[in-house]
Amino acid sequence: MKKLLTYISSLIILLFSAISCDNDFDNINTDPNNPKKVPGYTTFRFGCRYFIDNTRDEWGSGRMVLPWIQYWCQLNYTEEDLYQYRDGANQNLWKDYYRAAENLKTSIELVESDPLTNVQFGAIENQTAIARIMLSYLFMQLTDTYGDVPYWSYGGKSNPDFQALQVEKYKTPKFVRQDTIYKDILKELKEASAQLILNKNVSTGDHMYNGDAAKWKKFANSLRLRLANRLKEIMPKVITEANDAISQGVFTSNEDNAIFAYGTTTSDANPMWRAYFVKNRTDFAVTNTFIDLLKGKLGTFSADPRLHKFASPKKAKIDDVKNNTYVSSSNLSDYEGMPYGITSAMASEVFSADKISYPSYDVLHIDRGEVLMEYAEVQFILSELNNWDNGYYQEGVKASLERWGVSTKDQADFLSKLPIANEENVLTQKYIALYMQPHEAWAEYRRTGYPKTLLLPGKTYALPENPTFPAGTSYEFKPLVFGMTDLPTRIPYPSHLSTQNTKNYYEAVKNMGGTDDMKTKLIWDKN
Repeated sequence: MKKLLTYISSLIILLFSAISCDNDFDNINTDPNNPKKVPGYTTFRFGCRYFIDNTRDEWGSGRMVLPWIQYWCQLNYTEEDLYQYRDGANQNLWKDYYRAAENLKTSIELVESDPLTNVQFGAIENQTAIARIMLSYLFMQLTDTYGDVPYWSYGGKSNPDFQALQVEKYKTPKFVRQDTIYKDILKELKEASAQLILNKNVSTGDHMYNGDAAKWKKFANSLRLRLANRLKEIMPKVITEANDAISQGVFTSNEDNAIFAYGTTTSDANPMWRAYFVKNRTDFAVTNTFIDLLKGKLGTFSADPRLHKFASPKKAKIDDVKNNTYVSSSNLSDYEGMPYGITSAMASEVFSADKISYPSYDVLHIDRGEVLMEYAEVQFILSELNNWDNGYYQEGVKASLERWGVSTKDQADFLSKLPIANEENVLTQKYIALYMQPHEAWAEYRRTGYPKTLLLPGKTYALPENPTFPAGTSYEFKPLVFGMTDLPTRIPYPSHLSTQNTKNYYEAVKNMGGTDDMKTKLIWDKN
């Protein structure tokens, strides 16, 4: 217990230095001469934000997953777009996942070790349950990214192989196989959902649902539905989990969407807003393949009214985007995507601030909430589970249009032209709806092979006309990683693991096929 308190004291110092102006901390007395007990909501709030900030920022997302799934690409230094990521960024990403998880685990320990202090912030069962749900979400994304990883769960804390987040006991934790992790996450989500007391909300620290237990229950069930759908081809029995999740209650409207809220101050701003407008990393634009899909030039769909919600007109400067001073346009020719998969030298010649579309104000405003899961995705999953049902498919598209603020008239027009549901159409619309949720879109591409509109290695695409490259000039996507013929199927482990956790690292690599590279497939990657 003494060691735990020492750790917590150090952790709270980190919390206050990192989020000193967060209103959640107003009631905590930080006077070292008169300390008060630390409530669990502090580390819950910090763990959630730390996780989302560091996986949705210009590094964990912008220079890895976001360009690979071809929503955005870089305007310079395009090596990461060509799959040559920086190992230092990967090391930071790995450590950030576990720092966030450590805080979520600590929030449970604080709440359960001192229920008398913490009950004033909501039912102890509910505070524990929502931390379990967020840990499940985090570890699902982590193992979707790397494969076998060190793992821990509240319900599995007696499992001797779940050694993560216990540094004093396990300095070199075992890596747990993907199938074991996924099965335990399904169990965790089911138990956490059942643990929630629906008439007792959490009053402090929840920046997603404001403590609404019923919303958290739907989120847990919807996540279970997502994971069961991902695993159904390799673990057919999980269909019972999907059916049970549906019966227990999944998202039924956009009001249920899991969106982590951000504020209107620089210190509490959306991570991509900070990247652009605090760190001056105006390094990204919307890709040519994505904009051409939205224009109707690729795929089977008509021009998409979400185009001007996702991207700004090419004449809009970045300050216009920041201040929302540009005029949105319905003219398709006013939008041009940045060529994905070109060299840094080519990028400097192609990019011009009035020729290429930046993301829109809707995407880059200061307090845009980060979506963890939404109603549209649930509808697309239900369409898939019901043999590509057209009703669920239509409702999924409609839900996405509504969430992005498309007018009722434009919604009706687009839906009237929507081609009938089939595997390709449903999964391509799911890809569009997952814009700015790149980790899930990347997982879905690896699982299904859709959309078919992405530019793959060895394929060519037309460049926009400019002084260096006349109309009709094309380029070939040539990755900087040898042997790549598709998107990366995983991120290799960061290099420090081979020296700091050697035995378990090599055991994990062996279990995954013997090679630690970007072509090693995860267990559900069957496309």
